[in-house]
Amino acid sequence: MKKETLAGYTLMIIYVIITALSLITVNTYEKTIPTGNIALYSFSICALFFNILNIKNTKSAYKKIFDGGYTFINLNLITFAVWACTLFGLNNIEPVLFVMLYMATMPLTSCLINYLCSEKKMELGLKILLLSFILCLLCVLVKKQVPEAASHFKVIQGVVLAILAGAMSSIYIHYTRRLQITKKLTTIDFLSYRFYLTIIFSIFVLFYSHAHIFVELTYWYKFIIIALLTVIMPLFCLQKAISFLPPTKITYFMPMTPLATYALQSMYSGYSINLEVFFSALSFSVLMILLSLYEQEKKITFTLPWKKIV
Repeated sequence: MKKETLAGYTLMIIYVIITALSLITVNTYEKTIPTGNIALYSFSICALFFNILNIKNTKSAYKKIFDGGYTFINLNLITFAVWACTLFGLNNIEPVLFVMLYMATMPLTSCLINYLCSEKKMELGLKILLLSFILCLLCVLVKKQVPEAASHFKVIQGVVLAILAGAMSSIYIHYTRRLQITKKLTTIDFLSYRFYLTIIFSIFVLFYSHAHIFVELTYWYKFIIIALLTVIMPLFCLQKAISFLPPTKITYFMPMTPLATYALQSMYSGYSINLEVFFSALSFSVLMILLSLYEQEKKITFTLPWKKIV
């Protein structure tokens, strides 16, 4: 095995583990820190980091964005929707259940988008039915795993937010992919200006909930950890892995996230072993990988959205 290929595999494994760990970390921190504070400070750190990283291209990048009419507003609105649904969703249901719903919704949304633009209606229609069936089964699983003492409204809210987060993530990927082609923008360009609306809305959330905007300095290391785990480190690993591996191989690693989340959740947060959830996560990961393999073999128009991550 070539060193580049081995490095790519290693980076993708790290990416999956970091992504899983970020979900668990956010879920854990939200038990003691208001969601608005987490969003405000973590994404402020991300915005500052990427603007410093992109300082040489800031003028040209912002010119391209603001020349595009509502491009800046659209990207910020989609980003806000993704992260608001993710943060509040993780506050309502377990990370492993959230990530399965999230990752099932992403290809379903991508398939629906492709359905509107493709002539292969029959083939895409069958995939939409299959993915919809998988999503319904996951919703039933979530309902069964809810303790009787838990608020059913809170769980329903968590399920809806997970589905919305997955749908908006897929829309974001399709939208930014088109902008990359038409405006010649880089990943760092997108990350430099996509968090502003999220930061502003976080302040409004804090005011509305009467929470303290300023927090103790002892919390700052947690905000830095969230910024690193949710955006900075996974993006670095993914982009570096793409330089070593073809997109087809990148695809096979992404669906392993639910399994990694389950394993880490069991070890890290004392999550009790549940064979039903474990086999569900395993089956889901295998099924998503098989769909990806089938796509590559048949070279069909249906695209799993994580192939287009930028």
